[in-house]
Amino acid sequence: MNPKIPKIAVIAFLSLLAILFLSSRVFVKIQPGERGVLYNLFSGLQTDKVYTQGLKMIAPWNKMFIYDVRILEDKSTMEVLSKNGLTIKTELSYRYRLVEDEIGLLHNEIGENYLESIIIPEIRSATREVIGKYLPEELYSTKREAIQDEIFAFTSARVKTKHILL
Repeated sequence: MNPKIPKIAVIAFLSLLAILFLSSRVFVKIQPGERGVLYNLFSGLQTDKVYTQGLKMIAPWNKMFIYDVRILEDKSTMEVLSKNGLTIKTELSYRYRLVEDEIGLLHNEIGENYLESIIIPEIRSATREVIGKYLPEELYSTKREAIQDEIFAFTSARVKTKHILL
């Protein structure tokens, strides 16, 4: 019997155990409609490389941050003051998506909580500013579409610089 066979079998078995143990850190699955950005422990965040869908293999000490790049929708309710000082309760619904090639920059500059730190505050600010220029009767009748367009233009110009499209 060859004495090298048990050593090879032990090494192979230990390697298999190590791979199984580290598989959740080594293998990253990026679903359709998602993109990933890699944080390398030694070189930092790779802002210029975006990973597309599929199974990716990374070093166990690195971390892959995964973002949904499909069109997403969010809703919120808020109270704003009209031109004549009346409080108006409004319900907002807005759609947005991330700029795929700029996900690394988004993660580096803003982080994973971009919805709470950028999108919602910008939309609320735009809504307050635009609705404050109109009377309540204008909001519900003749100028509704113009108001929506104005809020959209105001907000999209400000979040576009932050790697997000409305």
